[in-house]
Amino acid sequence: MGTVILVDNGNKRLDILDGQQRITTLVIFYAVLRDFFSEELDPRMDTIERRLEDSSGDDSTFRLRTGEKHQDEFETTILSGVDLSEDNNYTDAAKYTKNALEDKFEDAEELRDFFDFVEFDVEIIQIETSELSYAIRLFQTANTRGKDLTVSDLTKSYLLSLTSNDEERRTVTESWKKLSSRFNDNYSRLDDLLSSYRLYIQETRADSSIYEELKDEFDDMLQGETSVVELARDIDRYAEAFLSVEGEQSREMYMLSNLKHTQYWKTLLTTAKKQSFEDYESLVDALVALYYSYWVGGHTSAKIKNPSYDLLSLVKEGADFDEVWDYIEDDRSSKNIAQKVQNNLYSDVYEASWHRPLLLAIEYRFTPDMKTNEIEPGQKLHREHILPKEFSSAMEKEEYWRENFTPEEAAQLRHSLGNLVPLEQEVHETVQQKPFPAKKAHYMGSDSTLASVAEDREATNFDLTRRVVEEYGDWTPENIKGYRDYLVEKSAGLFKLDGDQLLQIEESEE
Repeated sequence: MGTVILVDNGNKRLDILDGQQRITTLVIFYAVLRDFFSEELDPRMDTIERRLEDSSGDDSTFRLRTGEKHQDEFETTILSGVDLSEDNNYTDAAKYTKNALEDKFEDAEELRDFFDFVEFDVEIIQIETSELSYAIRLFQTANTRGKDLTVSDLTKSYLLSLTSNDEERRTVTESWKKLSSRFNDNYSRLDDLLSSYRLYIQETRADSSIYEELKDEFDDMLQGETSVVELARDIDRYAEAFLSVEGEQSREMYMLSNLKHTQYWKTLLTTAKKQSFEDYESLVDALVALYYSYWVGGHTSAKIKNPSYDLLSLVKEGADFDEVWDYIEDDRSSKNIAQKVQNNLYSDVYEASWHRPLLLAIEYRFTPDMKTNEIEPGQKLHREHILPKEFSSAMEKEEYWRENFTPEEAAQLRHSLGNLVPLEQEVHETVQQKPFPAKKAHYMGSDSTLASVAEDREATNFDLTRRVVEEYGDWTPENIKGYRDYLVEKSAGLFKLDGDQLLQIEESEE
């Protein structure tokens, strides 16, 4: 099972530099065998118990200690007895192990054979040293091949390799423990943080792996006046700001969370918090306007990179909000964003990736007194076609649609922004092709004409849908266009663009 690198810290304890996950997995494996397979493994239970004993009883055995934050959890839910009613990473692994063993080994003899294989044929190479710097070099050498390490693993080991004395090593180690604890030792989230930190310090796209980019940047920084201790502390300060951004519960943050290019806006806002940007809330609004207008205007993530890098530089250099907003206005003007947004808002929007997030964003921004937890970010959303999407069959079944639309009008307007309203995913599908009056009653939870719809069903939470119900008695081409213009006006406010620029004035027929 590869090499485990241990460092003797001089306190009758060995620190695991490399191998924590493998050893923890083995301990969980033995604990599951002890608590759920004792009958099948009865002749081998003494061996299993010894693997889990405290070292105070036998100097030849070891008691695994996790990080201080999780040790009590590990002791009470795994070592003292596997408690599958608890919900944590350790018990998740125990559940998986128990289920896998039950599925694989229906016969007790096969399970005993497997245990013997693990006990006698599986080996771990143990390397032990009292020199942390030597252990780090071993770690880096051993992990240049085989399965890739996480960015956080490599970054931590590299920072430690740059230390020159025991005091620096202790300080960097403690700083990294604090950092890891902030993210609950979640390597994936730590890697996201370091990817954002790389963008923060370089302000450009990565040309190689995130770790290599960070490594080169650290080398350059350390040639100046920055010490490795200051560098580790700076990463921790950035992490504090990063988590503060992630923890915000505003409507604007919900809007941003629906964007594809998460790293850009999150790095910009983290930088602003770290730099104590004076008008932070206005910056959040500006980024909503920027990224949504580019998205609706047809600009891909690739085209949003350079403006993001430029804005990052401005914020780091201490620019005020007016300078940031001047840049955004100039950039959008040079790329004719307003015209592109108008063209796309008045086109068929149903196949566009942005129409669902746009409806939610308008709902977030303009619904009075809406609680932020009423509509969750990324919520599964049913986009209701009021004029049915399958309009041909609807017009055959329902006289209402034949009276209000010609086939040409229906084909032209069915995917219009003005024909879409947001509804909860659980919406009943029984009214898909029903007339508009029946749909309105359904939206408001009061359609007693349908046996499958309970009379006490709750009405929709979406104010946009409620507005359509209250505003329009019938659904006609004119009302679709009117509702579309309303959404375009709201989009203009969201994007901070001139509403007159976005509204299309249709020429009247002579």
